Amino acid sequence: MPDQAQRTGWAKLCAGLVIAAFEFVSDCLHPEITEILVIAGVTIPLIMMAALLAIITRSDEQTCERVFRLLRWTVNRPEPPGTQATAADSGGDNGDIRLLTGPPAPAARQGKA
Repeated sequence: MPDQAQRTGWAKLCAGLVIAAFEFVSDCLHPEITEILVIAGVTIPLIMMAALLAIITRSDEQTCERVFRLLRWTVNRPEPPGTQATAADSGGDNGDIRLLTGPPAPAARQGKA
């Protein structure tokens, strides 16, 4: 496993150097490109935050749960323990929830058959 960590460290270093070099070259050659990148770097996250806020405040519970799962997935955080328990305890046929949390337990399969 130390090889994987070392490769990850080198990949991050190389990515940082490439980004720094791109910034330097774009500043020197085309200052307008730098302005466009700064504007895009500010407006795109603001638009995404506004869209997520609108989805969370105006949609149903299932869509909100999917949005929060997407957000947890993007920051690499585990699911809270209550989420998996409620999906397993729901008696209805929610195939989409099972796809997100995994297959049903063997006891649940015997009860359905």
